[in-house]
Amino acid sequence: MPSVESTEKTYLKRINTLNQSYAIPLRQFSKSSSTRIIDKYEVTLMFGKIEYIVKANQSLLPVLETCLKSLIKGQNDWLDWLCEQLEKIQKPYCDYLPGYDLIKDTEQRLLKKSKGFRQFCERTKEAMYNDRMGRVGLRELLMERAQRVTCYILIFNQILKKMSLGNPARANLLSCISTCNWIAVCELDPHLIKAATMCVSFQR
Repeated sequence: MPSVESTEKTYLKRINTLNQSYAIPLRQFSKSSSTRIIDKYEVTLMFGKIEYIVKANQSLLPVLETCLKSLIKGQNDWLDWLCEQLEKIQKPYCDYLPGYDLIKDTEQRLLKKSKGFRQFCERTKEAMYNDRMGRVGLRELLMERAQRVTCYILIFNQILKKMSLGNPARANLLSCISTCNWIAVCELDPHLIKAATMCVSFQR
């Protein structure tokens, strides 16, 4: 669980940067012809749903922190909270992830055709480096999808192996794993689909 919390903090920082440093400024600039870098519909194609992902993970992180404290104390009530929160983030991810290829194609097309967009991306990348984010560009941030979900599935399965069949918390843990499986499948990544399928088989 500590690794889940740490991974989620890093993920939240990066997708929040994507929203604050790219999505919001480009959306504001697109409102006026004098400041427009790319068209509003192109901003929407790339970033239209990222705000919902940010909000979902801002809600998930404090739940993970609370769950970690309960786990350290040997309590199982944290599974109720985590199960509920994972179900809440499932829809934003299932709405966002299937459109990832279109997002990636739009970003690549704009980098080729728009000098203004390329310059904006370079300036933003340099600014983030000065803020100790490292040299992380738009493409790297857009690739921050749900890879971490595989890690969560493995950790939850490790906890499941140590849990007795009669443990009342077992049902909630299985529900957590099932939700993570669905998020992984939504990403349409072959490796994650394989991991999700294996976990479903394990649960049976």
